Amino acid sequence: MADSLGPRAAGHLQGEADRPTDTRRRKTSSSKRNPLFAASDADLRAQFALAIKIRDKVSEANNAVITIRDLKAQVADRLGKSQDPKLKGAGDKLVADLSAVEVEIYQVKNQAGQDPLNFPIKLNNRLSSLTHRRSWIRATDARSANAPAIFNDLSGELKVQTDRLARAIAAGVPERQCASESGWPGSDRREVGTDHVA
Repeated sequence: MADSLGPRAAGHLQGEADRPTDTRRRKTSSSKRNPLFAASDADLRAQFALAIKIRDKVSEANNAVITIRDLKAQVADRLGKSQDPKLKGAGDKLVADLSAVEVEIYQVKNQAGQDPLNFPIKLNNRLSSLTHRRSWIRATDARSANAPAIFNDLSGELKVQTDRLARAIAAGVPERQCASESGWPGSDRREVGTDHVA
């Protein structure tokens, strides 16, 4: 089962002392299995492991979107300060390449509350829907049995997009020397958030 704080471990003892910064208090709590469901401990552990993998992939997808938006803002800032037509052409190409990846990962047309009904869901929402509460009602039902295969397919799709993002950044963001001379973003590639891209 997942909630806003992330997946819950079956039978895991957790308390405030589990946090590395908290050594003063030692409150412990435990979670117990719902007796109405006949899932085994192994099923629950497998379910938890998959929920953690899904959480990590959703974070990877969201970090890619954050990186893209950060880069696009930096490009817009630099283009606003320069009149160089070569720089404008390179900036427009980079923004187009970044936007092509962004629209595959995230539904950029969602503006109003009803827009999710009008536009198809994208990769980040398809991944996160695997952890929806109703998908985890019974660890042994067909929906849960299909979740690992669906997760693997979606992970492959995300890998394609993050690879495209890495190529767009490598091609469109110049190395340190050229970037510092032109005022282009990326004089330090870690500065532009490529550490989010695997």
